[in-house]
Amino acid sequence: MAESGADLPATPKLPRSLEGHAVPKERLDLILPFVEGLAETALKVGDALPLEADPADFVRVLESEGR
Repeated sequence: MAESGADLPATPKLPRSLEGHAVPKERLDLILPFVEGLAETALKVGDALPLEADPADFVRVLESEGR
C-alpha cells in the first residue's frame, strides 16, 4: 500500500541557493539554520541601507547585526 503524504517524512524546502544540489538530510539539518539566519540578515541589511551605500556601509551593518 502506498504511503500517504501525511506518513512521509517532512522534507524541508531548499533555499534557492541549494536548489539542484543533492544534500544529505543530516547535513541539511545542520546548514539550514545558518542559511535562514543569513537570509534574515540580508533582508535587514537591504532594508537598512540606501541605494547609494558603499561596501563600508555593508560591513558596518553586518557587524552590528552580528552582535
